[in-house]
Amino acid sequence: MLPGAPASLRTVNAGTISYYRVNRATGYAEPFLPPDGRLPFSLDVPKALYSGMPAVLLATGEPGTTYEIHTNIGTLPPTVIGPTYMSEQTIDTRGLGGTVAFTAVYVTKPGGPRVALDLTQTPSASRAPLTTQVLPGPLPAYSNAELYTKVLRNLDLVTAWGAGSSWGVSEY
Repeated sequence: MLPGAPASLRTVNAGTISYYRVNRATGYAEPFLPPDGRLPFSLDVPKALYSGMPAVLLATGEPGTTYEIHTNIGTLPPTVIGPTYMSEQTIDTRGLGGTVAFTAVYVTKPGGPRVALDLTQTPSASRAPLTTQVLPGPLPAYSNAELYTKVLRNLDLVTAWGAGSSWGVSEY
């Protein structure tokens, strides 16, 4: 938090949990309270990677929440978020190329109904569908310096894929 910023923009207050979501009209983050008063579910996926690299999918949410991920290449087994408030699943990209499209994500919080997430509720205001690009691979062996330079040049994650190497969807 920047010094002098108004209290309404604080993301950390002692003893208080704050939530933010993208306002689709403005494209900016805004504070909100989950309508059910429970920790929101979110799923982060890689924007791009080379074929052969594991696509690690990170889910966060209330412990005991079950989620199911469906893609154009198959369905992952239902998974339960444990006591650490997060869970990982992996998609094997060996032999893949092109786009992995996330076609459905279903979330069931403890004692709640099964809910389908809107997969265009990504952090951008563009409402682009959630996808992972799998580039032809495997990634050749390079020294650390060469790898750093080539990955930045080939993937150009900040400009080509839009400010970062991962993105995702959230319940709200």
